[in-house]
Amino acid sequence: MEPLRPRFSRQAPSPSLAPYVVCYWSLTATAAHPWKARILPDGSNDLIVDLGGDALLQPFVVGAMRRADVVPLSGRVDLLGVRFRPGTAFPFLRVPLHELTDRHVSLEELWGGASETLADALASAAVDRRVNVLERELLGALRRPTPADDLAARAIALMQRTRGGIGVRAAARALGVGERRLERAFDRSVGLSPKRFARVLRFLRAVRAIGCRTAAPIGGAALAHASGYADQPHFIREFRRLAGVTPEQFAAERRVGFVQDDDPLPE
Repeated sequence: MEPLRPRFSRQAPSPSLAPYVVCYWSLTATAAHPWKARILPDGSNDLIVDLGGDALLQPFVVGAMRRADVVPLSGRVDLLGVRFRPGTAFPFLRVPLHELTDRHVSLEELWGGASETLADALASAAVDRRVNVLERELLGALRRPTPADDLAARAIALMQRTRGGIGVRAAARALGVGERRLERAFDRSVGLSPKRFARVLRFLRAVRAIGCRTAAPIGGAALAHASGYADQPHFIREFRRLAGVTPEQFAAERRVGFVQDDDPLPE
C-alpha cells in the first residue's frame, strides 16, 4: 500500500562539509494524498532540487524564514535538499544572505550555468549516489569564509549556549565588537538580525518541549518560563507570530517539519 504521506530521510555530510551542512534530506512518495507541511523558522538556509515533476525544475535556495510557511504536497514527490547550518551558507552561495530572507531564489541566479549542471547530474544519478553528486558540487563551490562569517559563527555559538537569552548589546560586548558590526555580520552571513535570531532560538526551545510533551498544559506559564519568555501571554503571541498557529494548535497538528523535528537544540 502506498503511504498517505511522503517518506522523509536524512543523511549526514562528510567530515569536510560537516562544519557547514546539518544534513542532506529527501522527501519522496509515488502517490501522496494531498497534504500540507508546516515549515518553521529556524535560522537555516536550504538548497533544494525538485526531481519529482515531468520536467526537472531548477534547484532553488530557501532563505532564512521570519515566519512559518505551509507547503502543499501531493502526488509524486521527490525532493532532495541540503540544509546549511545557520550562518554557514554564504561561502557557497556568495550573496549577502539578507537578500534571500523569506524568498525562494533559483540557484541559477547565484551559480549561473553550474546550477543546470547540478540539476542534470542529479537527474541522471542513481538514487543512492545523489548525495555524492551534491557533495562534489558543494566542495567545488565552497569559498574561504570571511571575518564576517567568523564573527557571525562566534555570535551564533554564544546565542545557542545561552538559549537565545543574551541581548545584542551583551553579545557584542562579549565578542569585543560594536553592535552595528555584529548586525552587519548577521545581515551578510545569516539573513536575520541578531535579535530576531535569538527570538528564533527561544521559539525552537518551546517547539522542542512541545514535541517532547514535557509541558502540561502546552500553552502554560511553566513552558513559557522554561523557554525564556517573560510571561505566558508574551509566549503565546510570539509563538503565533513565528509558527502561524497557537502552541495548542501546533501540538495538535499532524505535521512533518522536514529536517526540523529531531534537530538537537543546546541544553
